[in-house]
Amino acid sequence: MRNINRFTGKKILITGGCGFIGSHLAEELVKKNEVKVIDNLVSGSLSNIQKFKDNINFVNKDIRGDIKNEFDNVDVVFHEAAQVFINKSIENPHFDADVNILGTLNVLEACRKKDVPKIVFASSSSVYGEPVTIPIKESHPLNPVTPYGLSKKVCEEYLEIYSSLYDIKSVALRYFNVYGKNQNPDLPNAGVIALFVSHVAKNEPVPIFGDGKFTRDFIDVSDVVRINILSAMCKQDFAAINVGTGRELSLNELVETLENIVNNPIKVVHLPEREGDISRSVADIKASQEIVQFTPQITLEDGLSRLLREVSL
Repeated sequence: MRNINRFTGKKILITGGCGFIGSHLAEELVKKNEVKVIDNLVSGSLSNIQKFKDNINFVNKDIRGDIKNEFDNVDVVFHEAAQVFINKSIENPHFDADVNILGTLNVLEACRKKDVPKIVFASSSSVYGEPVTIPIKESHPLNPVTPYGLSKKVCEEYLEIYSSLYDIKSVALRYFNVYGKNQNPDLPNAGVIALFVSHVAKNEPVPIFGDGKFTRDFIDVSDVVRINILSAMCKQDFAAINVGTGRELSLNELVETLENIVNNPIKVVHLPEREGDISRSVADIKASQEIVQFTPQITLEDGLSRLLREVSL
């Protein structure tokens, strides 16, 4: 089994490093590596990296701009910067494609021109669309139902082509439902756990879009950090890997889990279903175990308990 503690002495660049997942990556990687963060601070926040800011090189830039010189001598790029809001992609598909597709192409071009050998890309389970089979394997047809999902699919195709043409090794990590500290519940299409925990902490009713029977696969951000680092150590030219736990949970069951943790009933208010939401989602995680030797370590109960404590501080 690969050990992330062996990933040391590298020159790392993280796009979107002030965002939710990117800031957790930066916090872990800066312990034993040289880290540069690129972020335009549109959805990310400097407060997410405040406690270790003096140990990283922060650059306030947009990934669509002139970023090539930031890639000098970089060993690995973790590309987390993106337009991540599904509703915004539906309302403004041009903007979604501009940031996600052209922004990623700009990052890949910088990698090509500066001879960066490896990129780990934040993809999404949205590339699958409404699943035909459960659990969802990486071989499942890619039939995205939103511009956001389509943009991630196109980016994966660019990664594979750049691997073939320019020898830039890459891993596309298809995130399922990531949760944890630094996830902003006030943003559009906020992560459902961030939204639920925020309301529970304030003793407010929890909003559920639809009847609560939709299912998701929830994974703690600390596990996501681990699989990112393990993927940076992967020797394959290109791989697309699910990032989940393999546990399918309905939103109603999520509320019950939270009730057991806080030992109190939680009020729920049902709202209309959101456009672009799929009915079921759970990852087949065999590939992550075989390709990068990753197994999730944080149970949902432990992750939720920790998050509730952090939100209450």
